[in-house]
Parts: sequence; C-alpha cells; structure tokens
Amino acid sequence: MPTPYISSTQPLRLSEKIAGLIYLPLHIFVLPIFMGIFSQVSPGTLTDIQREAAYFLCGVIFVIVFFRDFLRRGFDVFMDNKLRSLMSITSTYFINIILTYGSLSVAMIFFGDFQIPEELNPALMSKSGILVLAGLGIFAASLVDEVIFRGVVFGVLRPKNRVLAYVVSILLFTVYHTWQIWIIMPDMSVLIYTMQFIPLGYTLALCYERSGSIWAPVFSQMIMNALAFSSYL
Repeated sequence: MPTPYISSTQPLRLSEKIAGLIYLPLHIFVLPIFMGIFSQVSPGTLTDIQREAAYFLCGVIFVIVFFRDFLRRGFDVFMDNKLRSLMSITSTYFINIILTYGSLSVAMIFFGDFQIPEELNPALMSKSGILVLAGLGIFAASLVDEVIFRGVVFGVLRPKNRVLAYVVSILLFTVYHTWQIWIIMPDMSVLIYTMQFIPLGYTLALCYERSGSIWAPVFSQMIMNALAFSSYL
C-alpha cells in the first residue's frame, strides 16, 4: 500500500550518520587532493580517466559497505510509492531547468562568458574517454553524490532545521564540484560555472524530500547527467 505523502526523508541509523559524516570530507577534499598528489609523484601511472575511475570506485565501495541497507530501505519506499516518486523526479527536473537557466543568464550578464579548462572539458576528450566519463558520471557519481549530500548531509539536518538542511547541503554540493576549478582559474567568471550547482543541489534535495526515497534523486541525477553527456557524443 502506498504510504501517505509526508514531506520528509529516510531515517538514518546512527552507524550510517557516523560513517557518512566521516567520509564527507574525504569525498570532497582528501581523496581529490590525494589523487592529485599521486599523479604528480608518479606521473604516467594512471591516466586522468583511470584516476577518476579510482576515485569513484572508492565512493561506490563505501556506499555498498555502509549504506546497502539504506539503499534497500529507500528502494522499498520508491516502489511502494512509484507515482509520488516519479512525479517528484519529473517536477524537480523542470524546476531545475528553469532555475539553472535563470541563474546562469543573470551570472553571464555580470561576469561574461566562461570557458571550461581544457583538462576538464569532455569535448576535448577521445570518444572512448567520454564514454567512460559518462558511465562514471551517470552511475557512480549519481549514486555516491546522492547518498552523501542528500542522504547524509540533508538527511541529518532536515529533522532539526529544514532551511539549514537546504543551505548546508547545497553549499557543500557546490563546493565539492567547484573548488578545484577556483584553484585552477581564480577568476570571477568561474561564478558562472558555480551557479549551475546551486539550483541542482536545491532541486535534488527537494526531490528527496518530496519522494521520501533516496532513489528518486539518484535517478533524477542519472537522467540529468545522461542528458548532459549526450551532447558530447
């Protein structure tokens, strides 16, 4: 039987909260820095794509080990409330489009255009490289990001303060995707690149809250990442 609509999130066990909060700084800062140092100390050992794959493999293993029950509970909620979950995915997808284009348009008026650095631009990669990166972005990144930023960060804060849950989860999600760009290109035009993650972080949290299942934002991010990478193929 479908459960009645409640704007909330999946409850987290104490062990899941602790594991997620410990892994959070590793996911955002420590592992990317370690991968960067490794590539400098041992150049040529791993390609950029292999380094990305190793990074996301760490995240997937972490999620499987510590959050497999959380994912199973979320899938049960998703299947018990399929219509609510699908409506949450659909509505927040269109909300994200409106907010993203609006924020990017405003940012471009004030800061001009932004060019993605060559080392981060999928359009300059080989087709095989794009396919591997797309696979990582669609499946691994979507799963790990949603468990960490929506399941843990938003899920821990949401019962205490709804506004704070949105602000902190959006901020950390945005920092995670952009801090390395700011180091490479310390220029105000990077704000244009940064702006796209604010509405995305908001709508994915909204999708999670409306559906009550972590799988709704996982599938939502998978769809958005697939559409984003399709333009490079």
